[in-house]
Amino acid sequence: KFNSPTSLCTSNDWTAFMKSIGALLHVNKIFEVGVSESLREHMRRFNLDIIEKAGLCISTELDHVYELVLGVIDVTRCKEKGYQTLVKDGFCAELDELRQIYEGLPEFLQEVSSMEFEHLPHLHKENLPPCIVYIQQIGYLMCIFGEKLEEIALDRIKEFEFSFSDLDGETHRFFYHTPKTRELDNVLGDIYHKILDMERAIIRDLLSHTLLFSAHLLKAVNFVAELDCILSLACVAHQNNYVRPVLTMESLLDIRNGRHVLQEMAVDTFIPNDTEINDNGRIHIITGPNYSGKSIYVKQVALIVFLSHIGSFVPADAATVGLTDRIFCAMGSKFMTAEQSTFMIDLHQVGMMLRQATSRSLCLLDEFGKGTLTEDGIGLLGGTISHFASCNEPPRVLVCTHLTELLDESCLPVSEKIRFYTMSVLRPDTESANMEEIVFLYRLIPGQTLLSYGKHFNSLHHCVPEEVVKRAAIVLDIFESNNNVDKLNLDNISFQDQAFKDAVDKFMEFDISKDDYVRPKPRQALQFPWKQKSTSQPEQMIMSDQNLVKPCSFHGNKVHSQPEQVEAVSRIVLIKLFCHCSFLGDLTKVDRERTPWLIALFHVPWYNSNDAHQNEGDGMMAEMEPLLYASGVDIVFTGHVHAYERTKRVNNGKSDPCGPVHITIGDGGNREGLARKYKDPSPEWSVFREASFGHGELQMVNSTHAHWTWHRNDDDEPTKSDEVWLTSLVNSGCWTEKKWNENLRKILMEP
Repeated sequence: KFNSPTSLCTSNDWTAFMKSIGALLHVNKIFEVGVSESLREHMRRFNLDIIEKAGLCISTELDHVYELVLGVIDVTRCKEKGYQTLVKDGFCAELDELRQIYEGLPEFLQEVSSMEFEHLPHLHKENLPPCIVYIQQIGYLMCIFGEKLEEIALDRIKEFEFSFSDLDGETHRFFYHTPKTRELDNVLGDIYHKILDMERAIIRDLLSHTLLFSAHLLKAVNFVAELDCILSLACVAHQNNYVRPVLTMESLLDIRNGRHVLQEMAVDTFIPNDTEINDNGRIHIITGPNYSGKSIYVKQVALIVFLSHIGSFVPADAATVGLTDRIFCAMGSKFMTAEQSTFMIDLHQVGMMLRQATSRSLCLLDEFGKGTLTEDGIGLLGGTISHFASCNEPPRVLVCTHLTELLDESCLPVSEKIRFYTMSVLRPDTESANMEEIVFLYRLIPGQTLLSYGKHFNSLHHCVPEEVVKRAAIVLDIFESNNNVDKLNLDNISFQDQAFKDAVDKFMEFDISKDDYVRPKPRQALQFPWKQKSTSQPEQMIMSDQNLVKPCSFHGNKVHSQPEQVEAVSRIVLIKLFCHCSFLGDLTKVDRERTPWLIALFHVPWYNSNDAHQNEGDGMMAEMEPLLYASGVDIVFTGHVHAYERTKRVNNGKSDPCGPVHITIGDGGNREGLARKYKDPSPEWSVFREASFGHGELQMVNSTHAHWTWHRNDDDEPTKSDEVWLTSLVNSGCWTEKKWNENLRKILMEP
């Protein structure tokens, strides 16, 4: 970064640079005085020249660089002064003078303003008196608050020239050039950028001097990086009882009680395994159940071989490793950025393995062939193994597979180079029905297995629902008996099929010319079925003529349906609230037992912590909030205030888990602009608020959950600034409380 002509070095960059050089010098000091004589003798015995190498790599030039930077840069000055300044005080007298003027500029401008307005008493105001301000890159201006000077007043005040105006909250500010501000421009100029330019020139000169020592810095950093790697390997080896491997020119692999470097740290007990690959059996085919440790085993072998070749100790009791030129892997991994399928990636990896592997290579194949038809996978894997077996000096090959058809004598050649292994399992007799007694031993033994225990593995770990496992067992038995699989007949599936058919029929009956889609008539709106407690009684739709039954997008106070996002939701009732009588009429028609979502939409917000439009809906709130609460309204959307706010579930001015969520949407359709001021501190019921225009999206995911997002549109690009998952009150259990029904009846029966 220091050598880039376009980047600026911050105080954090210089702090990190100084810490790095200090650490390098500290490492050198440790090698000079912190190594005992016995340790030095031990290193000489092993021909280790690390102490001499440290002295050569961490040279005295680093001391010079450290002192050079320390004499110029003050990394704490930026935080202390509150602006971008890094050069130490006393380094440059001219820079110190400019910074002293800039730091005292507010008091100086206040004095100039007082003297200036003694000659202009008619401009003075009690609340907000005019003042002279400094704006970076613009200069010095006179600021007048409230109202712009009239043309007549400007004629009386000579040489006043209007520059621009802006809005600070609710206060208008008007800026003018005056004779005094022009004088300040000539005398002081843009002082802040003078300081920045001078500091940047000094820092560029410092960088040019520092870069002269870049070769020494890189040499020291490379040495310490290598030292860090060696120390890390040594610490891990000491903590985890690794052993020193024996490297040999022979093409063999002999590991006693090998372990996986990471897996053994993640489990309470790790079962080690032996590995022996020599000239008589260089291809090992490993079968075994799911979750029995096959993949961990082949990976631990590869890691032990790799660690041996980089000079590390290895996790084993003993290891003799023949020199290896390459480690080839086809492990079924898929890169997120790859524009290929997992199977295509496997093919490329195996193809490279077949073309380039030598007798000194190690090849790993984990479940190769599973990404395509079983017959094709067996053929590809069988052909790959046959190719390796036909070589005079094949590589060392480890194959993990569930394709047990491969074990048939017709698929693989009979060869001494191929050996079969499996992961041992303790299981009851085949006639026993209690498969939970299966125990995985994670021990590699010679032999073969034809079972994967996939269903029984799920029974032990409960990965998928039990009914799915039972159905899988039925389908498997049917396949084994060469019979046809019949369709699964369940009442809820049949009911859903019929309901979806009815929905399609109603779509076909829509008459666009009669505006049926935009405003569906009562009892004619589209219904989307959800799983009901009872399927014997058909669903009824009772709704306001303002009702919508689709996920909706809210832009200001408007609702836009999104039919392409429709999920299977039983019913959504959305009522636009205009008067008390119509609201009562709509609520009495709603059956909350079969209506998972009830949404109200009206204009003036009841829960509003913005200063704008306060108390305008209090009367309406006092009369109608008990109705919303008693009927279990889930969400209340409001507008009017030109800002956004979302509450907790609330009722009667307090948080209530059985009340509605109130969401106020800034519609942005008025020239008044945003309502920026909120009450401080925020009320207990307010969750999120911001002064922004935008649009919200309410997606009904199902009968129990909905997703709300607010997209702020006053940035260069729309920004999702608020989102929340909502749970229907019917699903939360609030509706089951008897007092809700009683309260609703009591309120609705009042005259």
